[in-house]
Amino acid sequence: MYFKPLGKITPEDFEYLRKLMSSYLERNKDLKGLVIDTSEFTGYESFNSFIKHFKFVKEHQKYIGKLAILTDSNLILIAEKLGSLFIHAEVKKFKLANKDKAFEWITK
Repeated sequence: MYFKPLGKITPEDFEYLRKLMSSYLERNKDLKGLVIDTSEFTGYESFNSFIKHFKFVKEHQKYIGKLAILTDSNLILIAEKLGSLFIHAEVKKFKLANKDKAFEWITK
């Protein structure tokens, strides 16, 4: 699965993702991997958006085997380290130019 937030993330974005993930998981027991492209991500619309993100991760992380984060930001390193403490998935950062490598890693 590939997710590319455009601009600020809203609570509705996570409602959409929840429905998408639920629909997928009805047909499959898990998701081999998720690639998140942060090239156009500009933050959270509100604190509620951040809370919805946390709840989404809490509810769905057990179904995801690998999480590839596409970013050129070093700030994501903090999130990567913290996330590995709470997320079942194996998490790995890739430069934006290495999208193909991220998908290759997900499918191995």
